[in-house]
Amino acid sequence: MPTPNGSVGTGLFMRDSFVRNNSNFPNGEYKFDYEVDAEMLAIARTIRPKLDQCGPKQPNVCISSQPLVRIGGRGITASAFLANPDYRNYVFKTIKAVSVDMETTAFAHVAYANEIPFIAFRSLSDLAGGDDSTEVGAFFGSGLAENNEAKVTLGFLEAWSKRRRNVDE
Repeated sequence: MPTPNGSVGTGLFMRDSFVRNNSNFPNGEYKFDYEVDAEMLAIARTIRPKLDQCGPKQPNVCISSQPLVRIGGRGITASAFLANPDYRNYVFKTIKAVSVDMETTAFAHVAYANEIPFIAFRSLSDLAGGDDSTEVGAFFGSGLAENNEAKVTLGFLEAWSKRRRNVDE
């Protein structure tokens, strides 16, 4: 906000924003991949949370196999719920996408635009076009997906805070 003594922040944003548009960046920018922060990724590779097979909301609703933490790979974001196994196979073969969601790229872009380190954790509950509705129902109805997502995120935050304390000392 301009003042007689120069620009000052409004308190609404933590830093000045720079928005690219046709007048100040006429050629635009093409961004296909948003890289995760290398230090955050290294720390994520060290965590080993114990994931549940049954959700806290309905402890008797369980999935048949032990959930896994998989780290790395290209995740993509699409504007529609992906329910087509042929398209799932196509995006894997074409651009090596190992997961598809509807939100993560928005967060990645905001972090990139504001030069904030970024990493994402996603709890995936099904294969696009999969036909095992019992398993998908267990993920969503029992709270299993969000509970396991929280365990991974909290495990990362604990490891990150220990790392940051060691760096700061």
